[in-house]
Amino acid sequence: MDAYRDGFFTIQSQSAMLAGHLAGAKKGDRVLDLCAAPGGKASHIAELTGRDCELLACDVSSERLTLLDQTLKRLGHSFIETRLHDATVFESQFEKAFDLVLCDVPCSGLGLLQKRPEIRSRMTRAAINRIIVTQNAILENGARAVAPGGTLLYTTCTINPEENETRVNLFLDSDIGRDFVLDDLRDDLAVALKDDIPLPLSTRLPQTVQVMSYRDGSDGFYIARLRRRGL
Repeated sequence: MDAYRDGFFTIQSQSAMLAGHLAGAKKGDRVLDLCAAPGGKASHIAELTGRDCELLACDVSSERLTLLDQTLKRLGHSFIETRLHDATVFESQFEKAFDLVLCDVPCSGLGLLQKRPEIRSRMTRAAINRIIVTQNAILENGARAVAPGGTLLYTTCTINPEENETRVNLFLDSDIGRDFVLDDLRDDLAVALKDDIPLPLSTRLPQTVQVMSYRDGSDGFYIARLRRRGL
């Protein structure tokens, strides 16, 4: 459609859109998206802040960076800086430099089975164990980039508690995680959903969001928001 090519709209699942609404980005914020391609969440944050933010969007390969740049160009978000960066490796210039850090980490994708059934045949226990190591590294590096009083948003497209609630709890018990507190997303979620559906909260960690496809009619998706204690 011409309207799509001309950047009048983009396509994103309802559950993924919740991440932008629950991130709590404000005008003037310094925002870092560590795993940004293909650009849905970074562009959504830009639009929610009226493009009045400093936004750096990164990804790990030139192919993924090309996808990201294409999305941002189509939507007219040329002000967003993009960078080739492996989020499992800490960048010293990121230390405590951002008001909001998005960690939409690689995951098993088990929340997408309704539209990607091939995941059943290729996702193994060993693969999930490798993914968890990557998730831990990205979460820790993302946390180090959050300024005092700033926000860390952790998201996945899986329903596996080892990658979701367990990751968050283990992070909060870690040395760097002790600088953070877990935000309760219930009130913000109610505002975002306008009471259209029951709140898709995690039963294991009810301050966080766990969208379930069979119940909520969208991709399985997990969202946790953590805040770094101020000075």
